[in-house]
Amino acid sequence: MSSNAESLERMYELFRWPEDIRKSSGRKRYEESLKDLAVIAAHDWIKEVLERERVRIVDICSGTGIGGIALAKRIAELGKEVELTFVDLRTEALRKAAEFSKAELGLEARTVDMDARKLYELELEADIALLLSLF
Repeated sequence: MSSNAESLERMYELFRWPEDIRKSSGRKRYEESLKDLAVIAAHDWIKEVLERERVRIVDICSGTGIGGIALAKRIAELGKEVELTFVDLRTEALRKAAEFSKAELGLEARTVDMDARKLYELELEADIALLLSLF
């Protein structure tokens, strides 16, 4: 594990950010994200993207994937096929994101263990890039 990843792991331990979906605080955050991201999925500026049969989402600094999964769920509810990629430095968070995606969406999400500042190196094509903040 890189020193940046170790530092992030330590920060999340100290900060106690609600990202574990198995805990009530993480589940609450996910349910709030479902509501918030439903508004985005219904917004006019995303209409063109939703005309496609398949929507590719990249969740940058994804952590355990709460935001990306919530958005993917809302878009899938519109009858669209969703392709989901998680990018984060924390391997354990990516593992949880993949498990949560499979359980919640029945979707095998792609996980990429890397620094988001190097995302361009993937030459990843996505229709929606999502970066949710801590606050």
